Amino acid sequence: MNPSGSNGLHDIKIRNIIRIREMIFRNYPICRVDLAETLGVTLPTVTTNIKSMLREGFIIEKKPSGHASVGRTPSLIEPNPDYGLIAGMEINPYRAVLVVSDITGRVIDRASFRLSSYSYDAMAGQVASYASSFLIPYRERVLGFSIALPGLIDEDSGTIRRSSNEDWNGKRLADDLSAMIGVPTIVENNVKARVIAYDLFSREPEHDWFSYYFIFKGIGCFMAESYPDSLCTVIGSGEVGHSIVDPEGPACPTCGKRGCLESIAGEKAIISECERLIANGDIDDIGLSGDPYDDFPRIIAEADSGNGIIRRVLENAYGYLALSISNVINFTSPELMIIESRLFNSSEAREHLRSLIFKNTYGITESDVHIEFVDYDEYSGAVGAVAVGLRSFIIQKSCEKLERPSSGKPSGD
Repeated sequence: MNPSGSNGLHDIKIRNIIRIREMIFRNYPICRVDLAETLGVTLPTVTTNIKSMLREGFIIEKKPSGHASVGRTPSLIEPNPDYGLIAGMEINPYRAVLVVSDITGRVIDRASFRLSSYSYDAMAGQVASYASSFLIPYRERVLGFSIALPGLIDEDSGTIRRSSNEDWNGKRLADDLSAMIGVPTIVENNVKARVIAYDLFSREPEHDWFSYYFIFKGIGCFMAESYPDSLCTVIGSGEVGHSIVDPEGPACPTCGKRGCLESIAGEKAIISECERLIANGDIDDIGLSGDPYDDFPRIIAEADSGNGIIRRVLENAYGYLALSISNVINFTSPELMIIESRLFNSSEAREHLRSLIFKNTYGITESDVHIEFVDYDEYSGAVGAVAVGLRSFIIQKSCEKLERPSSGKPSGD
C-alpha cells in the first residue's frame, strides 16, 4: 500500500465532508442535486454523506411546500436546530457577555456580568463559575463553549499570545476553562469572531472581499475572503489599533508605543481627553462616573447636544480613524468595509466619516467600496463566539472524527 496515496484519498474524503457541511450551512434549504452540481462532486458522494449526517442528527429533510411538478419531489436539507447548542462569550475590557444559541445561530438566552478582577486566575475562575451556573438548564445539550476576547490569539492551541492584561500572556485559556467547566472550549480574537459571524449568518454574502473595522476601547480590523459555497478565509492579525499615526503622540498603555491609533482615537483616549478638559476647567462637569462603558455614550450625547469643545475632540478622532480606514482601503481594495462602533450612531456622524474616508483614498470611490455601518450591539462579540464554535465544533467536526491512516512515521509535536 502506498501511504501517501492513502492519505491523499483520506484528505479528499475529509474535504468533501467539510465542503458539503459548509455548503448546507451557507445555502440551506438545499437539495442533493444542487449540492453535487455546485461542489462538483458526484451525486452518490453527496447521498452517502447526507445519509451519515441524517444518522448523526446534524440535518433534517423537508419536502418543499407548494411543489406541483410531476414526479418525485426533491427533499430539501437544512441544519437540525435540535441537534445541540453552542455557548459563546465575549470577555471585553468592560464586562463579559454570554449567549446560548442553536446551530442555526438563533439565540435562545443571554446574560452579562462584570468581572471583579482582571488578573488571569481570578478572571478564569469567575468566567467558569458564571458560565457553569448560567448553562445549568442547557448542560445536556451544549456541544461546546467558545470565548472571544481582544488580543493576539492562537486558536489552534487556545493560547493567549498577547493581551493588554500582561499576566494573561501565554496562558492556555481554552484548556483551563474546559477543565473547570467540563465542556470543550476554544478561544478566538473578538474582532475575528465578528467577521466569522457576519460571513456565516449572512448566509449568501454579496461581496467576495470585505473588511470588518471595530472601534471600542481598542481598535481592530480583519479582512476576509468570502465564498458562496464555503466559510470565509480571515486574513491579518487585526491589530490596526496599534499602527502608529503620530510618532510624537501620547504613549499607549497597551503597546507602549507613542502615537498609535488606539492612544489617540480609541474610546479610552476620547474619555481621557474629556476628563482632562473637565479637570482643567475648559468644560463643565458632564457627570462622568469613572465607568468607561457608561461614560462614552454620555460624551456622545453631550456632543450631540451642542458641546462644541467635545465635538472638536470627536472630530479629531474622526480624522485619525478616517485616515486609518482609508489606508486599509487603499492597501486591500475591499468590496465592503463594515464599521461597528459606538462613535457613529447618528446618520450625521456616519456621513461625515464616509466623506473623510473618501477624501483620502487613491483612485477608489464610493462606487468601488460599499461602507456599511453596524449598530454596536453589546452581544455581537458573544454571537461571534457562537459562530466560531459552530465552525469548529459542528461544521468542521469531521476532521476530528476521521483519523488519518498511519504512514508508519512518528508525528511531530
